[in-house]
Amino acid sequence: SKTYTLTCVNNSGSATDTVTVNVGSQVLNPTVNISADDPNVAYNASTYIRWSSTNATSCSASGGSNGWAGNKSFSGSFYTGSLYDNVTYTIRCSNDTGSADDSITIVVNENEEELNPTVDITASDQDLNYGDSTYIRWTSNNATSCSATGGTNSWSGTKSTSGSFYTGALYDTEIYTIRCSNSSASASDSVTIYVEDEDDEQPTVNTRAATNIDEESATLNGFVDSNGGSNVEAWFEWGTDNDYDNHTSHINYGHTSGTDFDYDLDGLDSDETYYFRAVAQNDSGERVFGSQKSFRTDEDGNNNDNEEGPNVTTYSATDVQNDSAILNGYVDTNGTSTRRWFEWGTSRSSLSHETDKSSKSTSSRNFEQSIDNLNPDTTYYFRAVAENNNDIDYGNILSFRTESDYEDNACDYGTCTPTAVTIMVSNVGQSSARLNGLGLVNNNVYTTGYFEYGTTQALGSVTINKNIGSTQSNPFYESLFNLVSGRIYYYQAVVINQYGTSRGDIVSFRTTSPTVYIDTNTNTNTVYRNTTVVTNTNNTAGTSRPSLVLLNVSRDGETIRRGDIIEYVVNYKNVSSKNLRDVVLRISIPKELEFMEASRGYFSTENSTVVANIGNLDSQEEGSVNVRVQVTTDTEVGKIVVVTANLAYTIIDNSAQEEVFAYSKNTIGDREVVQQGALAFLFGDGFLPNTLLGWLLIILLIVLLILAVRKAYYESKTLAVSDASKKHS
Repeated sequence: SKTYTLTCVNNSGSATDTVTVNVGSQVLNPTVNISADDPNVAYNASTYIRWSSTNATSCSASGGSNGWAGNKSFSGSFYTGSLYDNVTYTIRCSNDTGSADDSITIVVNENEEELNPTVDITASDQDLNYGDSTYIRWTSNNATSCSATGGTNSWSGTKSTSGSFYTGALYDTEIYTIRCSNSSASASDSVTIYVEDEDDEQPTVNTRAATNIDEESATLNGFVDSNGGSNVEAWFEWGTDNDYDNHTSHINYGHTSGTDFDYDLDGLDSDETYYFRAVAQNDSGERVFGSQKSFRTDEDGNNNDNEEGPNVTTYSATDVQNDSAILNGYVDTNGTSTRRWFEWGTSRSSLSHETDKSSKSTSSRNFEQSIDNLNPDTTYYFRAVAENNNDIDYGNILSFRTESDYEDNACDYGTCTPTAVTIMVSNVGQSSARLNGLGLVNNNVYTTGYFEYGTTQALGSVTINKNIGSTQSNPFYESLFNLVSGRIYYYQAVVINQYGTSRGDIVSFRTTSPTVYIDTNTNTNTVYRNTTVVTNTNNTAGTSRPSLVLLNVSRDGETIRRGDIIEYVVNYKNVSSKNLRDVVLRISIPKELEFMEASRGYFSTENSTVVANIGNLDSQEEGSVNVRVQVTTDTEVGKIVVVTANLAYTIIDNSAQEEVFAYSKNTIGDREVVQQGALAFLFGDGFLPNTLLGWLLIILLIVLLILAVRKAYYESKTLAVSDASKKHS
């Protein structure tokens, strides 16, 4: 800075004044330099562009490729991607005094002889059972782009030049085709996945040891499973030799997921050996045979020559990895020293491998053995086997699929473990009840389910472990008998498959008592609002539709967040020509949802259920019940919750009692995710915005903040001057 002084004089005196001139620092012109890691590259190769600048306030790029053009930082690097022609990258950096430019040209060596592309496509498994899945994998050479056609599950469309694709569950034979190209040519390849028809699934049949053996009679026993195929019928072949000259009546067991069956023989000869085996056949004519067993009728009626053989059951495989698994089973030794093992292989018809057979015991119990050195992404079949001095028994054949080395875990929240949901009990009487459950399954794997129950929350009793299916949602139930009237019982659903075991919530019910009357019309928990009648609904997910009543629950499949207030609508309609009476709707609320209010009925805190007495429901009459709940803030993120509805009624014409069941399945999400997502369209995934609208919003907020500060500043100065004036006066 410089100070200038001026003095002026006359006869009366002099006057002096000064002025100081402040000189700002010199603003230098900007500079910029751009370079490439490799300015000469081969055809289809790539490199990095790097630049740096000084004294610049902004930089912008032009030319280039792969999104190079546009605003740039003062220094940085840029990946060119694959290059096929010479290309020039230019950058200009500026400030208030001017601008500077620099550029670099990447020389791409000519492709003197561009090779034709090749592509190869394969499948991990080309022969699948109905509803199974596999992985498609492809690789290409000399290709610049690929596209897919055919197939399912969004296979068609643009594809990378190599990769993998999960088919999802397949129900028909499918052809997956891929075409890869470059500037000179193209190549294609395809793979066919053959899927067995649903009705082609062979049933499973096992022969069990004969029981109730007397001088002239015996009971033949067996087990049959349709394995998800068509209707199956079963019977026994028997005789005094291996020709099996006789057979019992054929009984149709439908689409059974596994059931025991028996037949009482009489008129037999005493002191005679008889041979028999169980037989099953489906609608497609596929006939399978159980193993041969034998018994000898008594000569004197004391049944002392018929020690029983073992009974063995195969359970689902667990802890399935890409190269190993644990096989599980149960053996009933009937008190005889029994050896137990597993047979396994990659084909249902050829179980060529055996586990260790040295384990031998008289105790009836579960048993397991691990197998390893398996191939990834492969379906294996197995069955349990047991043998004693009297007989050998084979369990039903189950399967599992090893994990893939390549697949990402596509299951919800990183786990493929099934989810067991305990659903409200139904058909409760003085000494009986039906337990209901729901198995939610990932990846279409074989899944079994059962119930644990008892008179305390320790439970203690279990039902039979049965196949419940492999689809995403699998309802199952079991009826209990010989219960004590007026007693509280507790129960929970259990679901098992190769990914693990899941137990539902423990819930309770009370068997009815002939001496107790409960007036459901008076309850201190009753919350009434105006009932809204729903006349049109498009939601059919999670719906059970019997012959007389249509019932559904809204919001199925939605993600609900911690702290959300949710309203479920349960719609019902009598779609028949019959009139109904004694209609009662029960809506079960899981513990993760806190009840707030209902449009009709009352809420029972004992079993967390809304009960609405509908009364009569005439033909084509319809209505709804709304239930408002709030998601608890401490519930586990990723947990699946199910709201279930059960509507029981009596048909006026014949006094027959029926019921219908529906549910809504929801996944718990974190509220923080919602808040982030609400602004994601402005700010993207990071802190700073990455859209024009986001930047405009930031600028607007800054301007408003400046205006607020200026207003506060000037108001404070005005107040200060006013105070000073008052003091001066």
